[in-house]
Amino acid sequence: MNGKVCLKMLDDIVLVSSAPQYSELATLWNQTNWGAYTETQFRKIHAGNEIIVCARKKGRLVGYGRLLSDRVMYGYVQDLIVAKDLRGMGVGEKLLNYLTEKGKECGLQFIGLFSTLDAEQFYIKQGFSDLSGKNVGLGIYL
Repeated sequence: MNGKVCLKMLDDIVLVSSAPQYSELATLWNQTNWGAYTETQFRKIHAGNEIIVCARKKGRLVGYGRLLSDRVMYGYVQDLIVAKDLRGMGVGEKLLNYLTEKGKECGLQFIGLFSTLDAEQFYIKQGFSDLSGKNVGLGIYL
């Protein structure tokens, strides 16, 4: 893994705190309905201050997530992806736990995310709450 720091072992899955190669992340993105970033966008994304974690199984990228934050109070989980053949096996939970622990270490008080409807129950099981009755999540696509 080119000298990258291994963080935790999950049987034969290793969590690594570094950005993947564009081509391997594009393979994961293609397993979602989100579409993929261009290589230029990928480089800009990973030049920022976010926390990145990858899950690898025998060198293969099988999971990815990142936490964007102000490094003081608020964070946002973005692009939590697990390979289709490993969904439901704890990989997403380990990725999300890593990101939330890093958020705690930074002193964050709140971490939010957007979820697809089919993944909503996964996030609720991990302790996230539906805030629709308390807050309004608004956005604009540009």
